[in-house]
Amino acid sequence: MTYKQLVESLIKEIESEGLLPWEIPWHSGEIRNIKGNAYRGMNSLLLGFYCRSRKFKSPYFLTRKQAREIGGDIKESELERFFSVVFFNPARIQYAKIQEDEIEPKDKEDEKPTIKSGEWKIQKHSFLRVYSVYNVEQTEGINLSNFQNEKTKLKPVELADHIVEGYKNRPQITAIHGKAYYNPIADIVCIPPLRDYDTTEAFYSTAFHELIHSTGHKSRLNRIKSLAFFGSHDYSQEELVAECGASFLLNMCNMLTVKEHRQSSAYLQSWLCKLREKTALLWQSAAKAQKAVDWILGRSYTESAK
Repeated sequence: MTYKQLVESLIKEIESEGLLPWEIPWHSGEIRNIKGNAYRGMNSLLLGFYCRSRKFKSPYFLTRKQAREIGGDIKESELERFFSVVFFNPARIQYAKIQEDEIEPKDKEDEKPTIKSGEWKIQKHSFLRVYSVYNVEQTEGINLSNFQNEKTKLKPVELADHIVEGYKNRPQITAIHGKAYYNPIADIVCIPPLRDYDTTEAFYSTAFHELIHSTGHKSRLNRIKSLAFFGSHDYSQEELVAECGASFLLNMCNMLTVKEHRQSSAYLQSWLCKLREKTALLWQSAAKAQKAVDWILGRSYTESAK
C-alpha cells in the first residue's frame, strides 16, 4: 500500500466511521513488534488505524519471516492483507568532487569563492526501508497468548500522572474553569480542573494535548516559531501534532482517546479537506508528535527503540 493509497483509505475511514486516525476508541496500548519494541510516529499512528479497521485486539505485529522463525506462518487468506511500515536509515555520508557549474558567481569583484572546482564536498543521504508486516491475529501456529497487552502494576491514572510528573522543566500548569490552552509567551498550560470533566480520560486527553504544545517552546524543541492565526497551515499542523502526541501518550496509559465534542461534521470535514490538500501533513505531524512525546518522557530515539 503506497502512502497515497493509505491517505485515500484514511479519508474513506473518516467518512464512513466519523473517527479520525488519531482517535482510538478502545484500550489498545502501544503498537509493538514481537520483540517488544514500540513503533514510532507515523508507523504507530497508522498501525493503530489498521488495527481499528480490521478489529484486531492485539497490538503486536511481525513479518512473515519472523512468524516462520517462531514456528508459525501467515494465514493463506491473509497473505495479501499486509501493512507496509517505513523506516528511515541514518544518513550516510559520501564524498564527491565539486564541479565547475556548482560554484555560484559572486556579485562583488573582491569577494572570493569559498569553494573551488575539484575540491571535495560532503553529501548526506537518507535511505527508506519498507517492510510488510502482519498483526499476530493474521497468523497460524503461534500462541497468541504470548502477545497480549503488557501488564503493569500501575493503573492508567497513575501512569498518566507519572508521565506528567516526569516531564522535566515542564511549564507551569494552572487550573482554570472553561478554558484549555498553552501560552508560549508566558510558558503556561491552563486546563479546567479534573472535576469539570465527565471522565478522567477526557481530562488527561486535554492535559496531554496542551503539554504536547508546550514542547514547541523555544527552550525545548523550538517548534512554535510564531503565534499562527486560526485556520492557517502552521496552526493546523501544530494542532495535528498535539492531537497525535496526546494520542500516543494516552495509548501508553491504556486510555481511550475521547473527543466527543470534536467529532462534529464540521470538524471532520475540516480535517478531510486538509488531508486532501496536503497528503504529507499527517506524516510530518506524526514525526513531530513523536519527538514531542520523547521530550516529555525524557528519552532519546535509541532508548525508546530498545
